[in-house]
Amino acid sequence: MKKCHNLLGRSFTRREQKMVGTGALITFLLIVVSICTVFQEWANLPSPLDIIRSPGIVEVAKKNTLADDKSNGDTRSSGQQQLVVQHSSRKKPKKTKNRTLTGIPKETTTSIGIDRVELKQRKRTLSAMCRKGGISEFCDLKGDIRIDPNPPIVYYVVPTEAADNNVTSSLTIKPYARNDNAGAMESVREWTVKVVPKNHPDLPHCSRVHDSPGVIFSLAGFCGNVFHSFSDVLIPLFATARPFNRQVKLLITDYRKWFINKFIPILQALSRYEMVDIDDVQEDGKNIHCFSRLTLGLKGRQSNELSINTSESEFTIIDFKKFLRSAYSLRKTTAIKLQDGGKKLAPVLLIITRRRTRALRNVEEVERMAVQLGFNVTIAEIDANVSKSAEVINSCDVVLGVHGAALTNMVFLPENAVQIQVVPFDTDWIAKNAYGDPTKDMGVRYLEYKIGIEESSLSKKYPPDHAVLTNPKLFVKQGWKAWSSIYMDNQNVTLDMNRFKPTLLKALELLHQ
Repeated sequence: MKKCHNLLGRSFTRREQKMVGTGALITFLLIVVSICTVFQEWANLPSPLDIIRSPGIVEVAKKNTLADDKSNGDTRSSGQQQLVVQHSSRKKPKKTKNRTLTGIPKETTTSIGIDRVELKQRKRTLSAMCRKGGISEFCDLKGDIRIDPNPPIVYYVVPTEAADNNVTSSLTIKPYARNDNAGAMESVREWTVKVVPKNHPDLPHCSRVHDSPGVIFSLAGFCGNVFHSFSDVLIPLFATARPFNRQVKLLITDYRKWFINKFIPILQALSRYEMVDIDDVQEDGKNIHCFSRLTLGLKGRQSNELSINTSESEFTIIDFKKFLRSAYSLRKTTAIKLQDGGKKLAPVLLIITRRRTRALRNVEEVERMAVQLGFNVTIAEIDANVSKSAEVINSCDVVLGVHGAALTNMVFLPENAVQIQVVPFDTDWIAKNAYGDPTKDMGVRYLEYKIGIEESSLSKKYPPDHAVLTNPKLFVKQGWKAWSSIYMDNQNVTLDMNRFKPTLLKALELLHQ
């Protein structure tokens, strides 16, 4: 004790005092670090309240709120594709119930036996895979897809880990590309797309497994009219099915045999397989068609008639015209180009005639004038034989016709041809939308001849002061049937040749360019 007392009591030199102080500081810091490490391990054990308040959960709640605000329109928002729950580090993620947007399961992370990237791809929500609203509605599904025709349901199967067993979500689609017209959609069969987990008790078993993609579309609506056959079905079907290079199965709801027969060259050029009546219920009970990829509805339809929405398709209407030339083996690719001087070639002018309504009453006069101006004239009524019509139209340089469905055949015209539309009294708006605007993207030059009131047969049926002639808007307000019964169904045309001649001369001028 004396030695110890002497040691503690003795005086230290300045250097010894400095060494002792440094050692004490290092010892203190080591103690602090050890205490912090232990405290951090304890602090990382989250309580249920901590999990609820964690940044990841708050982020999901915010994104769900934003997505709900957009759910009545095009619901393909970036927020819907980024719903990933964040968990605290050093803890295995707990299974969480799927958060829903209007009943649709959302993505969550999990670590139970499935590759994270693969699971994320298979758990895309309906709102991300489907477009609801607009002219056309469709779903582009990839994964385990099962089709039951009775009742018409498309099951989109997700892994059990991706959805609670008791949670399903669904939406309905009518696979016809004129969703803005209630009259057209009324006859179209409605299909339900339902998301179900793999172990759901109501999930049907596959009876017919297909190794090629499928496309479901309807042949109801306004398909009886050739204009609507192209605008509502064939053009959007091309935009949807063409990327598969014929390795796609066409599944038809509201099956119409006459439509298949009428347009068989187009359908066979789109698919190497036999068309399937998807509504047909088999007696053997083998009705569940299974695909790994399915498009329900048609893409590419937009408000402009006879055109393709290139934001939804890699193809254009020019591509469609080239496709038609191949499907019908049409020879003429480009209209004649007239030369000033040298050998004179006569451009071919086709005059399309109509029998019942909007008929051209002085066809012979138009023919004589056209021949005098240097045209080689053909007169024909376009009928239901599409192959024959395609060949006739494709052989022409100029097509002349009164507004009507037959002008739809301009899709067969060669590049740089000219289409002349004779517009009956008070049909300007519908004529421009149907056959004027589409020519801009088709490689077809367009001329329009609006008749005067004296060239309309209505001027002979009604006195000059009648509302039919002086106030057509009155009948527009009464609805389509009231207006069309007068201006579409009971009007014929007699052209004033002196007034019409400059239009033919303009067509010749365009063929020189």
